[in-house]
Amino acid sequence: MIVIEGIIGAGKTTFSHGLHKKIARSTLYLEPVNSNPYLDKFYKDPARWGLEMQYFLMAKRFQMHVEGIYKEWSEGTTTIFDRSIYGDRAFAEVLHDDGFIDDMGYQSYLQHRQCMEKQLLKPQLVIHLNVGIETAIERVRQRGRECESGISGTYLKSLNNAYLKILGELQKDTTVETIPWDQDRTEDEIQFEVSAICKRHASKFIRHEGLSHPKTQPTQQSAPRQMVAT
Repeated sequence: MIVIEGIIGAGKTTFSHGLHKKIARSTLYLEPVNSNPYLDKFYKDPARWGLEMQYFLMAKRFQMHVEGIYKEWSEGTTTIFDRSIYGDRAFAEVLHDDGFIDDMGYQSYLQHRQCMEKQLLKPQLVIHLNVGIETAIERVRQRGRECESGISGTYLKSLNNAYLKILGELQKDTTVETIPWDQDRTEDEIQFEVSAICKRHASKFIRHEGLSHPKTQPTQQSAPRQMVAT
């Protein structure tokens, strides 16, 4: 399991597609933007919809993570996540710090998160795309989502600080690699970067062929072998 993290406008989706293209037998889980019924409402009134949206996203990402674990064990694929349940906490933290989520709501949210995270296997690799605030703002502007037009540099800076704290916590349990990602890259250049990552972390791409889901008893097992990168 590989997780791609970074602030809004970091380039996670483009990078995730490149990684998915490179790793044979991989499954890509994109951010639930189109299926998020709260997004437009949230940007118009974060105090009203912030906590509700964070609960929705937490549940959605938990569901995706569990499905990803099952696919890795039952189908032998490497799963790739364009942001995860771990990085999503940064958004809730900033909303709380900015006063859009009150203390009681935030503590309830954290308690629910703690219960969920205890049920999950940590990713084998977290790739953090590190970009400057101005770069992120320009990329947000270029993609032209109307609901994101009000995103400020101050908000992105707070989000980045929250992210760095979460990534520091994740380093205790898994591998975190930070990659400078300010420079725009062609598809070939992205593939070059992805190839280098695959070589550095080849042992993370494990195929569980012949293994059943952890909750079932396999009738026959074959030794795990490396995921083939084309």
